[in-house]
Amino acid sequence: MAQHLRETAGLAVVGIDRALKEYARSRTVSGVGQFLDDEGCTSMQFGLYGMSIWLLFTRAARHDVEVARVQADCLQLLAAAVDGGPLALPKHVEELKAVVPKMAYACAALYTSPSAHGQATALLQRLKTATKKGGWGFSTTGDKPNVMATALVIRLLRGVSGNSFVLEDAVSYLRSELGGIQNPYAKLYVLTSLKRVDEAKVTSSELSAAIAELYLQVAKQPTKFPNPTIVDYQEQARTRYFRIPSDVILVEALAYLGGGWQLYLSAHTGRRVFGYLAAHCAALERFKLDAIGHRPSVGTYMYLRDAMELIKVRQTTEVSLPLARLAGWFAASAKFGLDFTWNLFALLGSGAGTMLLHYYGHTTLRNILAGAFVKSLLDAGRSLWQLRRGA
Repeated sequence: MAQHLRETAGLAVVGIDRALKEYARSRTVSGVGQFLDDEGCTSMQFGLYGMSIWLLFTRAARHDVEVARVQADCLQLLAAAVDGGPLALPKHVEELKAVVPKMAYACAALYTSPSAHGQATALLQRLKTATKKGGWGFSTTGDKPNVMATALVIRLLRGVSGNSFVLEDAVSYLRSELGGIQNPYAKLYVLTSLKRVDEAKVTSSELSAAIAELYLQVAKQPTKFPNPTIVDYQEQARTRYFRIPSDVILVEALAYLGGGWQLYLSAHTGRRVFGYLAAHCAALERFKLDAIGHRPSVGTYMYLRDAMELIKVRQTTEVSLPLARLAGWFAASAKFGLDFTWNLFALLGSGAGTMLLHYYGHTTLRNILAGAFVKSLLDAGRSLWQLRRGA
């Protein structure tokens, strides 16, 4: 199963890259905007997010002539925005001094090209100056850090040289705030962002507890949490937002938790969510709608591609020993199976009681408890089946 997941993720990456090349061939105006559909291809709108993300998730396709053409255009415009050059729009120059997420996106994007390392370093220094208590807010003028802004920044800066002087404090800040995060998708986003920086920063028990809490809250209130997760913030007296695909957050967390075996991602919920995301990506020729029917945005596909790349390159050791595989299934079921832990305790208790009553010759009570044992055995088996194969 693990090898199959890896191969499926690889096909998803190929599909995204194919659609990105098609977008580049159709993009005849300057820069890259927020949306990747046909209207987005011809729109005059372009911005820091679109151009930065384009540079980040087309690195593997830079050999394509049309992709490289759009990359060069975006790189020139971003560098000019940092330097305040004549090609830059005044609002972009100001945003790269005031809006933290845009500064972080542009810093990571510019660092992909050796010719722009100077501008990337300048933005890194601005981000260092903008830290508040180890983290970042959405604006350089704010006085409080925000966990989602900080998690976004550390994801983006993890590959930028010279980042250690800001990442260490940011990781400490996020660790200190974890207990106060109420939205389960936001908590998973923070945990997987920490994992992206250093896997040792988050334990498996922390990750599995957060996923279990998400499953529980969604089961209780299935309409409470939107997909995507929307993060609102204020930018120069205007309300702005960025979107993080909730389903991708879950898939990424399950991939980190599953290790080489990927038992958690291959369980029913993870497999189902991963399956429809991967199938959507693998079938892409041009961007029309994303996997959940929204306009295809650059941010959504950046997160999707990153998650599929993670699964694609993750060590995928198959579990050959039947007992080891069974132990893994039990571990996954104890965390995420429907009432599995309760059914297991009921099974063990009724089994022990049946044997004791049989030993002391209480036939009637033994028979009653034996019936409870059989029912508990069936219920536990049903929980296992639902987790592995679905209801």
